[in-house]
Amino acid sequence: MSMRLLLCILLLIVLSGCAATWPAVIPSRPPDEQLFLQGMEEWRLGEETPDAFKTLQNTYPDSIWTEKIQSINNLSTLSAQQKSALDRLNREITSCRQENKLLQQQKNSLENDQKKLKKLLIDLERR
Repeated sequence: MSMRLLLCILLLIVLSGCAATWPAVIPSRPPDEQLFLQGMEEWRLGEETPDAFKTLQNTYPDSIWTEKIQSINNLSTLSAQQKSALDRLNREITSCRQENKLLQQQKNSLENDQKKLKKLLIDLERR
């Protein structure tokens, strides 16, 4: 029985030692995916239309990554349009606030004039 146990332990040691020496297989990314990732990095760094995206669209027009570029471009365009609309709305808000301030000043002035006129009317009625 101890011989069997010793044999099992030796077998486990040998097999576990062999497993560590097998070369690990690292799958490489397809070239279209590599171009997409490269383009995303270029885009993150501020490049408007990365060269990697252009190459990917020209070389692999039917790739799923080309479709993702189209989605990114559409979202980027939509984002720019929304930023433009937001800037326009902020300018309108500023303009409305200025107009509101002017109207409030005019209202205060008219209220003061009304008070003065009431006072004059009371003075005239007393005479």
